[in-house]
Amino acid sequence: MSRIIETIGEKLGLRGGGDKMQYLLVGALALVIVIAIVVIITSVTGGGKTTGVMKDQHYWDLAKNEELILKPEDFKSDKKGPGTMDPMMMGPMMGMGLMMNPKTGERTLLRMDNCPSCGAWYVPDMYKDARLDDFDERGMLIGAQGDPMMMGMGQNKICPKCGIDIIQYYRDKRKKK
Repeated sequence: MSRIIETIGEKLGLRGGGDKMQYLLVGALALVIVIAIVVIITSVTGGGKTTGVMKDQHYWDLAKNEELILKPEDFKSDKKGPGTMDPMMMGPMMGMGLMMNPKTGERTLLRMDNCPSCGAWYVPDMYKDARLDDFDERGMLIGAQGDPMMMGMGQNKICPKCGIDIIQYYRDKRKKK
């Protein structure tokens, strides 16, 4: 590191006794270079982030009372209308209601949760007994009061297949890292 700073100092003509401002500028420049190198290496190696590759998405169709599996191509941008966008682009507010079924053009789909332990797909507890009449024209649950970000808080996050507490599963997983 000191060799890099000496080289930069020589190139900038700061050889010998320089004032404090010159040394500060050389140090700041060296720091910027190091940060840039770290950012480049992190972005090239993936930085531990997911690839963002979308997999099949599972939905519960309230109109037909059956599971519907949609493939990534079902969400292409040539389809018009709200609710047909790529599920990877949805924020937390988008998962609170019905999505438009790209096959029928009607809002009838509830996004299903996936158990990280056994891989089972299931309807979240807050929607277990839901019917189409329970949603308004925008696909939002009628009578949902308070902060939409808090909807579903306090609901059990237990997988109906394997019985694991999903919130505790992620807490334990985070502790291991």
